[in-house]
Amino acid sequence: MMQYQCKNYFINYSQEFVLSYMVIEEKLRHKQMHLKQVIDEYTYLKEKYNKGLSENKEEVINENGISINAEVTLSVIDCINLWGESPIGRIDPFVIARLESSELKTHYQEETNNPVFNEDLIL
Repeated sequence: MMQYQCKNYFINYSQEFVLSYMVIEEKLRHKQMHLKQVIDEYTYLKEKYNKGLSENKEEVINENGISINAEVTLSVIDCINLWGESPIGRIDPFVIARLESSELKTHYQEETNNPVFNEDLIL
């Protein structure tokens, strides 16, 4: 009677082990498929990026893969409720944008605390 119970326990244990192994194997297969999709997407984006670089021969890339001579467009829209040092409470505001050695200014707006610029500064 003891042998039968031990044998039955062993059979149940083996079945559970096989089922657990099958579940783990299936999860691993799904992870591998997901990893392959991520790698494929990365490869596609890398090729697309490199193709864009080859079309723009003037672009220079630093060691971190960042374009050195790229342009930055800063859109200056408006300001609300500025306060200043003017005795009458009105100021003549403008915006200064600096990037490394480049510096650009918007046109100044006369006597307003709520200037509307609607200007694009290209650095």
